[in-house]
Amino acid sequence: MFSVALGACAMSNQPNSSSATAPPNDIPTNGQSDATACDPGKAQWTLGQAASESVLNKARDDAGAKYARVLKPGQMVTMEFNATRLNLRVDDKNLVTSATCG
Repeated sequence: MFSVALGACAMSNQPNSSSATAPPNDIPTNGQSDATACDPGKAQWTLGQAASESVLNKARDDAGAKYARVLKPGQMVTMEFNATRLNLRVDDKNLVTSATCG
């Protein structure tokens, strides 16, 4: 029993083979790095536009994002960062007020 406990202590001193800084495997990047996965500057033309499906799709394509969503005032949303997702925030009149990635 003592040798098992000692073995467990010895194992805790070993470096962990998995890195905490390794990127998660479940976020697709289309072969792009996180820094270039989505460019919100290319979707700024949407500001003041009504958030229609066609506007959302064109903004997603222009920004180089894989995903896109419209965020309405007071809407509950997931807060995880996704470098391949474009977020269009709208006001209560459904007009785009900002275009961000994440």
